[in-house]
Amino acid sequence: MLAHTEKSILLAGDCDTSPAVAKLLLDHTPFWSARFQDEINLYRSFTASPPPIRTPRLIAADVRRHVLL
Repeated sequence: MLAHTEKSILLAGDCDTSPAVAKLLLDHTPFWSARFQDEINLYRSFTASPPPIRTPRLIAADVRRHVLL
């Protein structure tokens, strides 16, 4: 476990042979759900238009379950 707050949990592990971080949103209020969707959209935009610095790659996201990897 990397971090645990009242809003989310961050876990470290491996996906296939690469290191990965999973985020689970615990607070499902509209405000935090919208911020979570914004975070997912940002990672997706990095895939379409990579920034000039290294950024994490979105492996998977489940908006309904509030999980991203």
